[in-house]
Amino acid sequence: MLALVRGGRVRPLMALTIGTRDRVHADPAAVFRIALSCGAESVVLAHNHVDDVGPSAADLAVTRRLVAAGAVIGVPLLSHVVVTPSGWYDCVVSGEVPLGAWSG
Repeated sequence: MLALVRGGRVRPLMALTIGTRDRVHADPAAVFRIALSCGAESVVLAHNHVDDVGPSAADLAVTRRLVAAGAVIGVPLLSHVVVTPSGWYDCVVSGEVPLGAWSG
């Protein structure tokens, strides 16, 4: 997680969780507890896929939950990037999960 504070400054990169080969659990409460504890005004999340696969249905679902949770507490999720061996995909910037997405 990158926590962005006043003026767009970035707090040090933080690892929130370590997943298994095919799954990672991103609990919105834990994500935003850490974000708030370091004074974040917004957050950027990223995780990797070991294969050249775009975001999974689970990735998109958790991104929607995180966008909604961030909107409620006033710390928006600006970006959720999936990094693969050949590139990356941003679930939010792509429009796949629009900012303000409240459906889960």
